[in-house]
Amino acid sequence: MYSWLAKNLHMQKYPLPTLLLFSLLLVVSSFVIENYKSSSSEEIANLKLLYKRDLVIPYPKINPYTEAKYNLGKMLFFDPRLSDTNAISCATCHNPAFSWTDGHKNTLGKELKPVGRKAMTLLNLAWDKPLLWDARAPHLESQVAEALFAPDGMSNELPELLSKIKNISEYRDLFSKAFANEDPVFAENDYINLNTIKAAIATFERQIISPKAPFDLWIEGNESAISESAKRGFMIFNEKGNCASCHSGWRFSDGNYYNIGVKEQFMDVGSGIRNLKDKSLHFTFKAVGLRNIDRRPPYMHNGSIETLEEVIEFYNKGGEMKAHNLAISPLNLSAEEKADLLSFLKTLTSHQEITVPSMPQ
Repeated sequence: MYSWLAKNLHMQKYPLPTLLLFSLLLVVSSFVIENYKSSSSEEIANLKLLYKRDLVIPYPKINPYTEAKYNLGKMLFFDPRLSDTNAISCATCHNPAFSWTDGHKNTLGKELKPVGRKAMTLLNLAWDKPLLWDARAPHLESQVAEALFAPDGMSNELPELLSKIKNISEYRDLFSKAFANEDPVFAENDYINLNTIKAAIATFERQIISPKAPFDLWIEGNESAISESAKRGFMIFNEKGNCASCHSGWRFSDGNYYNIGVKEQFMDVGSGIRNLKDKSLHFTFKAVGLRNIDRRPPYMHNGSIETLEEVIEFYNKGGEMKAHNLAISPLNLSAEEKADLLSFLKTLTSHQEITVPSMPQ
């Protein structure tokens, strides 16, 4: 519009004061527009810096990475013999085909019966602690133990589990190879014990990292990697939508626990189970990372929301129940803004190929 006015003013017979006023408006308008573009561009650039990927996987000193330990952990992860019924593996609930969850509202445990919560994804947990929906696991090694001995999960008794693994000759060789040069804490009576099982599986799980997604390519400078709608969605995510108050950083989680107003059908108190007297912990659950989020329905800790569109609407209306998290309040997003936010979330999806190993005999 402003370029049209500038081009055509000289063709009209306006008084000099009017021409001067038009000229002043053109200068001011041009300045405001250019200043807005510059400010907006700078703001986006600063926000992008907050989402650059961490290139170093943090391994604990007591359990450093080795290829032998990783390979052993991968076999154990996919081996159903690590359950008392020989029917459930870690991958039953954390299937790479479902972005390391299982696609069920409530994950399937012993005898494939549903338990009370949805299986969490294992993506990018190397940087995360504490773990699990209710924060009861301080690190990945303890998370492994939780799965191995949960009565409604893999339901093991330690002596039987160790005996089963020790009777598999290939496992005996693999454990010896993986832990012969490790910290003596791992060698109790031999190399097959609870410490080594936890260490091996945790080593594999720390390598479950989401590959680069279109969003990462955009962060690196490829402007055509995501759509204009997704770029608008990125700003909504960080500003009006207030999503980044909990889902921050390249993993899109701050690792904390919140009460966000999810309707509790079975009165699951979440991390409140750690201290029932502390009401601030009641109904608080993990702010999960959002990588591959469009591949991980249903949503929330209890699988109560079927689609990502419904999740956006959940936050848009300020939750289903009264939330303790002050960031949860009605957002008043328009239909277009909700569509842009959804478009952005889909740019966080990447493809990962995992080859299931042959089981030791």
